[in-house]
Amino acid sequence: MVRNKEYLLRVVYEEKKEVYEVITAYLTSQIGRYWEEQKDED
Repeated sequence: MVRNKEYLLRVVYEEKKEVYEVITAYLTSQIGRYWEEQKDED
């Protein structure tokens, strides 16, 4: 939380052999836009 507001850390990465290379990372307050709740698969 930053200033009492929730943020989502978005990370764009590329997998190279046995290493993950971070291309970019940033905070966004638009959590609902990117987050999908897990749904029960009954």
